[in-house]
Amino acid sequence: MNSRPKILKLTRIALPLMVIGIGIAIAAYFVGSRPQAKVRDSHDSARPVQIMAVSYGTITPEITNFGEVIASREAEFRAMVSGRLVYVAEEFKDGAVITAGTRVAQVDPFEFELAVAQAEANLTEAQARLTELQSDSAGEKTLLQLTLKQIDLRQRDRDRSANLIKQGQTSKKALDDANIALNSALESKEQRRQTAARAEAKIAQQRASIKRLEALLAQAQRALQDTEIVAPFTGYLTDTGVALGKRLAVGESIGRLISNDDLQVRFQLNNDDYSRLISQGKSDALFSREVAVKWHLGENTLNYQAQIERRAAEIDPASGGVTVYATIKATNAVTEASNALRPGAFVEISLADISYADVFSVPEDAVVGGNTIFAVEDNVLQAKNVEIVRRFSGKVLLKGNVEEGLSIVTAPFPNIGPGMPVRVFGE
Repeated sequence: MNSRPKILKLTRIALPLMVIGIGIAIAAYFVGSRPQAKVRDSHDSARPVQIMAVSYGTITPEITNFGEVIASREAEFRAMVSGRLVYVAEEFKDGAVITAGTRVAQVDPFEFELAVAQAEANLTEAQARLTELQSDSAGEKTLLQLTLKQIDLRQRDRDRSANLIKQGQTSKKALDDANIALNSALESKEQRRQTAARAEAKIAQQRASIKRLEALLAQAQRALQDTEIVAPFTGYLTDTGVALGKRLAVGESIGRLISNDDLQVRFQLNNDDYSRLISQGKSDALFSREVAVKWHLGENTLNYQAQIERRAAEIDPASGGVTVYATIKATNAVTEASNALRPGAFVEISLADISYADVFSVPEDAVVGGNTIFAVEDNVLQAKNVEIVRRFSGKVLLKGNVEEGLSIVTAPFPNIGPGMPVRVFGE
């Protein structure tokens, strides 16, 4: 009877101890079975970096931009005379190529041909009248010379009669008759002189009339010539809109011609680029620079060469840039690809900037803090101070105390600093 309470008491004490022991055993098992940390190799702790070697030299950056192809010459076909269209060229259509000297349209020339014939007839008549007047004038001059000879003879006859009267060998009546004859000859001389002067005046008037008629003939001939509308140069037709039989008014437009021989590229240079290219205030240094032109057509790219010819008279107030015009070289026109180029095409242009000597180039991201790059020496980063000479197209031209061939980190990482161990990608 006394043993049973003792057994219950021992059971109450042993059960908690068993639970504690089992817990300790389980904890010991988990601690013993956990993975052990390995000691990392120093190579694995280095940050991987991309590098490039420093290479000094003379570098000429490229200025890239976009521009528009324009025609250096345009002509508008307008009717210079009014009338009905009696001829329109078969090729007079939008987009067609018209060669210089081609007759593209013509106004009915009938009335203008009549005007020319009438003007020619009037001129011929006036010229004949001039010949008649010149003949009359010549006759009057001849008669005047004969009258002068008669005056000389009658003067001597009068003098002779006067001497005979003094000698008493003739009558006074003979002297009076001689004076009358002399006066008559003098009067005839004055009449001949006036007639000759009037003949010369009529000749001058007729010559003026002939000049006026010649001008009218030239005007009529010009009007007849203007009935034909002719292409002044080779180019592409656009804005055409006429039909055979249409009556045109003076000055009415029937189309435009755009030159295909003298295409130009119009683009802008910003203030910085323009100031460098004109080099020390010599604005003519901009001219004759070569420009590469690329016209992207889907997957194809057509290449052209151009040369800067001129610049705009004013600076663009909106952008502050200078508009420049480059003429596409005529040698490009011999290929079918070049013939495809048209005014209005949007093209990419590039031209050489000024050259920088004794510099090296790195990606723009390689520069940290404005003037620091990091070099890799013995797998450790070293900071190098540099001077930025020029930024362009995601690159930077640098100068500084950096040795030729030294490895430079091209893509710095956050918190990069000197003394950090690194390794080059792929090593």
